[in-house]
Amino acid sequence: MDILTVDEIKQVEERENEIGTRFIRLMENAGAACARRVLKYAKEYFPNEDGEVSVCVVCGAGKNGGDGFVIARKLCEAGLHVSVVLLPGAPKAADAIEMYGKAYDLGIKFYTYDGSSNEISLKAESEIDGADIIVDCIFGFGFHGEPDVIAGSAFHLINTSPALVIAIDVPSGLNVNTGEVGGEHVNADITLAITCLKPGHIYGEGKRCSGQIEIVDIGILEESFEACRPKLFTIDETEDGMLLPYRDEDAHKNDFGHVLLICGSRCMPGAGRLSSAAAIYTGAGLVTAAFPESAYPAFASGIPEVMLCPLPETPDGTLSASAVTVIAEKMKKATVIVLGCGLGQGEEVDEVVAYVIRNSACPIVLDADGLNSVAKNMGILKEANSSVIITPHPGEMQRLIKEPVPEGFYDRIQMVQNFAKEYNLTVLLKGPTTIVASAKSEKIYLNTTGNSGLAKAGSGDVLSGIIGGLLSQNLDAFSAAFMGSYIHGLSADIVSKKYSKNGMTASDLFEGIRLIYNENDR
Repeated sequence: MDILTVDEIKQVEERENEIGTRFIRLMENAGAACARRVLKYAKEYFPNEDGEVSVCVVCGAGKNGGDGFVIARKLCEAGLHVSVVLLPGAPKAADAIEMYGKAYDLGIKFYTYDGSSNEISLKAESEIDGADIIVDCIFGFGFHGEPDVIAGSAFHLINTSPALVIAIDVPSGLNVNTGEVGGEHVNADITLAITCLKPGHIYGEGKRCSGQIEIVDIGILEESFEACRPKLFTIDETEDGMLLPYRDEDAHKNDFGHVLLICGSRCMPGAGRLSSAAAIYTGAGLVTAAFPESAYPAFASGIPEVMLCPLPETPDGTLSASAVTVIAEKMKKATVIVLGCGLGQGEEVDEVVAYVIRNSACPIVLDADGLNSVAKNMGILKEANSSVIITPHPGEMQRLIKEPVPEGFYDRIQMVQNFAKEYNLTVLLKGPTTIVASAKSEKIYLNTTGNSGLAKAGSGDVLSGIIGGLLSQNLDAFSAAFMGSYIHGLSADIVSKKYSKNGMTASDLFEGIRLIYNENDR
């Protein structure tokens, strides 16, 4: 699914207009489609109210307000109690003016709110405060900067109301290109994103204030989307089944690869166990965990499907440099290597990491202490003989680039893409909105799944194992990285409903993985 910026949306709408769908028809389509969704939520949230649900549509002077006039008219025709609150200033666009007239002629009550204590404004305030549902149509995707005093006051009224708040296309006050807010803004329970997602829906403050997001199709022709070439994309539940590995009925275990995990240490055996199990649950045919010998009891009590390879270790319980002799033999049979989970740090660990990167003939997933090791000598990454996926969190990324990770949306994306191209690899930068970029693609993947329940030890180890399991089933590095991120986050969304975000653990993610595959078994 493509994610379009404001400029790209404008290009698509211009092309649609050129083809023959006038802008006013798009406004009618958008309003009608959004009204149907509002009706759906009215029945869902107020099942016993029948036609008694009261809806207040709060409109600005722009085209988003025009959508609001259509929504008000359609909801009124459906029998709901509808009022419209206008912020000062008459509608400016010709299309919005026409839709205002149609709603007015239907007998819908209009009120003007200016933040003052005069009678007219207080009536408007009462309409907002007394509504069951508030539809936010104040500002659209063109908003940036800070709202004026009146708009900010209206935002505050909306946010303090007990009503269900539904934003049309974008919560007012949000810069939908960047996910930034400039002060007061609407906190929506639901956002009806018209036509497609925009960057700000899923990044920064926008991810929080957009609430539940539903994409609304307004009938734009497929050929109109050819007017732009978007670089940002994501996937959702309608697409994941098409991207998951296919398992032929006459397949055998060797068809699904052999994942070698070089992982763990005496003090951190759990990281390797989690990563190994994730590779198994994601569908790898064979999994071998190679670890310092003192961690053997912890690994032996893990899942029985993982083959174990204890290795020579240092007095600290981390891998000895002499372990490369055994590792070299194991690498000959591996189709994927996951390197770094729970390894610990030290000079001998650095030697092992460097050896594997320089000598592996198969793809490598590099995480955790593997990343900490190469951060000391970045040139090693350029010596890799196979594809490499790195999966840093911002702290690890900062150590790799030797400077703070940018906070701004486009700066962060540019940094990730530049790093991927400089070192000829795939970067998965973890965060509330995970970013994936590859030297082999101009596209950038933004992950929309996941929640704060992942902010716990072990979650990243599970992600590395998932990606390793996908690579073993012949997905390319970029696809394995973004699908791994999606599965990882969706697993968290599934299990958090059962165990809560506070109560869920990294191990619980395996249950989510299996349920995802069960939904998409083919």
